[in-house]
Amino acid sequence: MSRDGELDESELDILEASLFTLTDETAFEDLLRAWNQRVDRHSDGQLGELVSATLSTRLEKVERNSSRLDLRPTGDPIEAAVEEVSGSAFAVMDNGRILAVNAAATTRLDLVRGQRLDTDIIENQSLAVFNAMRKSMHTDAPPPHAILRLTDRDNNLFFAECFVGPGNEHVPACLIIRDLETNWSEEFNQLLYDAFGLTDAEIEICRLLLKECDTRRVAELRNASILTVRTQLRSIFSKTGAGSQTELVRLLSIFGARTARKATAAQSKWRDPLRRAKVFFDPSGRRIAYTWMGDPNGKPVILLHNSATGYSLGFGVEEKLRAAGVRLILPSRPGFGNSDPDPNLSPLESGANMIGHLARHLNLERFQLAGLSTGAIPAIAYASQNPQKVSMVLILGGCAPLNTDEALKRLPPNQKTMFWLVRHAPWAARQLIRSGLRGARTNGPEWYLDRVYTESPLDLESIRDPETVADLRNSVEHLFAQDTVAFLSD
Repeated sequence: MSRDGELDESELDILEASLFTLTDETAFEDLLRAWNQRVDRHSDGQLGELVSATLSTRLEKVERNSSRLDLRPTGDPIEAAVEEVSGSAFAVMDNGRILAVNAAATTRLDLVRGQRLDTDIIENQSLAVFNAMRKSMHTDAPPPHAILRLTDRDNNLFFAECFVGPGNEHVPACLIIRDLETNWSEEFNQLLYDAFGLTDAEIEICRLLLKECDTRRVAELRNASILTVRTQLRSIFSKTGAGSQTELVRLLSIFGARTARKATAAQSKWRDPLRRAKVFFDPSGRRIAYTWMGDPNGKPVILLHNSATGYSLGFGVEEKLRAAGVRLILPSRPGFGNSDPDPNLSPLESGANMIGHLARHLNLERFQLAGLSTGAIPAIAYASQNPQKVSMVLILGGCAPLNTDEALKRLPPNQKTMFWLVRHAPWAARQLIRSGLRGARTNGPEWYLDRVYTESPLDLESIRDPETVADLRNSVEHLFAQDTVAFLSD
């Protein structure tokens, strides 16, 4: 027990761990462990003793500081691999699902996180190389790099480097594919001269070859014969150590791209992996975004996601919905994805209002509702107010009554601590959540989920399933596309 103005040992542990979260993205585990011990110690006593006035005052200051921290991805190696370059870049798993994508690849290649890669963007001659690289992910010594030729949405060919990205206990190895087009500059000319001793004419041959990908076209632009260009290329091979034209292009591309990597690509805005996203405005002018799965003319069912997982279901569900004649309508709840929040309403009220606006927009006379966990709460509220509109409400996942301290005691340790803080020290819960999200941004969302569900083997198995990794990452980006406000409010 702490004396007035002083902190006991467990409170000091909490304060110390809280302070570390301001500078250490992985301090979440220490903070969660400290709170678990505090909650266990006080769960059988007076709840007023859980957080003393002194600890409360000090932690509120820490929470205010943590709310100013940048929660964008910073250290996740897969995200970093695609975000650190200014050109198109994406990560693809062995099963063909796109794990990460930057803004340039979204624009130039029309790629979206979570979708399956359409190999039509890979030139036919490069497909064999791409498939060999996919197989190499399962060997002990994969090749360091390969060069692919890709086709963008305007049918322009360009070179891209391909290499095996970092895997870990949660995420299997993936291929990182990055645009190797170089913004040629006088600085790059000088680098080629200093590094290899190339003449001005040879540097110009390199520039044109990298741009045009064709010796005959280079000869035309130089107003020279193909024989002359080939002679110059042999001299370039000798000076650079390249054994072929392909090796030279690879060398120039990687050399140029990495000297120009000072500029960081813009972070990709969250996009619907189903590519069916629609947005309309409610009477107050707020955006409501939605998509759908299944039979476009099927029986309408509106599904509300919860605040921890899920915007869209796995792509394997699509065929089952189509066979069942169901059109599953998937809105983003206010504050999530691309739907605007309503700061004047609670999550329950704003979610229920959204259902009404969506039903009117789609001219739905009667429909069914489904809710994932907390998403079921606004669904139930709307149905109770509009029974003539809703034929059935399906609740997926648990909505256990947690309105008593006795009920909270039956939860696994991490969930018990979180809900206990939400009830008795909500500002401390916000600080713990922010710490967890910073850790997830640094180590990947699987890191965070692995710690939250450490007591649930079935959940852990799902998190580590390669077929769910892309969906999980897409869900996390959807949940926090507008920062953490909606998540914390929910």
